[in-house]
Amino acid sequence: MEVVNSPMSNQQSYKNVILFSFACIVASMNAGCTTVVHQEVVPPQYVDAVNAPTNVFLSPRYSEMRPSRIAIVLPQNRLGNFLEQDVFARQLATELSTAGIADTVVASGPTTCRSNTIERGVVDAYELTEVARMTSADAVLYIDVTSVSPYAPLSASVSMALVDTRESVVLMTINNRWSLDDPATSRSYRLHQCRRNEQDGFASDIYSHSPTSFLEFTAADLTRYLSTIR
Repeated sequence: MEVVNSPMSNQQSYKNVILFSFACIVASMNAGCTTVVHQEVVPPQYVDAVNAPTNVFLSPRYSEMRPSRIAIVLPQNRLGNFLEQDVFARQLATELSTAGIADTVVASGPTTCRSNTIERGVVDAYELTEVARMTSADAVLYIDVTSVSPYAPLSASVSMALVDTRESVVLMTINNRWSLDDPATSRSYRLHQCRRNEQDGFASDIYSHSPTSFLEFTAADLTRYLSTIR
C-alpha cells in the first residue's frame, strides 16, 4: 500500500519541527543563561575627612550667639604682589556663604587689629562698631595669614578670631598650620583639586604647586571643620 503525504500533512510536520526547535532553544537558555543588568554610571564622589585645627577656642555661648552674617576683616598684605590676605579672605567668604554657615562679606580696608592681639582679649571697640555698621554684620571675623611657603612642600599658617558685634564677645579663635608634608593634609589637598577639575582628574603640577591654590584649599578645609560645629 502506497503512502502519499498530503500538503496539509507536510505543513503540520514542518510546524511541529519549528515548535520543537524553539522549545529546545528556550530550555537551553533557561538552563545556562545569565541576566545582564545595566547599571547607571555614577560619577565619583570625593569624600574627605574633616581635619580639625590644632589650636581652637570655642566660647560656651557660641551656639546661642551663632552669627547669621559675618564680615571678614584682614590686615595688610605682607608678601608683595601675592596678596595673600586678600586671596584667603575672598575664598573664605565664598566657602562660608556656600556652605550655609553664614552670609559672609569682606569688609573694605585693612584693619589695625590683629587676630593674635584679640586672643589676649584686646578688641578695638570703635573698629568693631564701624565694621558692624557698614556691613550689617552681627560678627566680625579677624583673619591673618601669618605665613605662606611657595616652595615644596607647600604650607600656610592662619590665625583668626570671631567676635560678636552685639556684646563684643570672642566666640572663637583658631590657629593652624597646613603643610603638604602631613599625609592627611596632602590627601585632602589632592581631593580638593579633584573637585576643582573633575574632568581632568588631578590638577597639573603647575596648579599643584601654586600657593594661591593652596590658600584656597586652606579656606575650604577650614570651612569643612566649621561646618561640624553646632
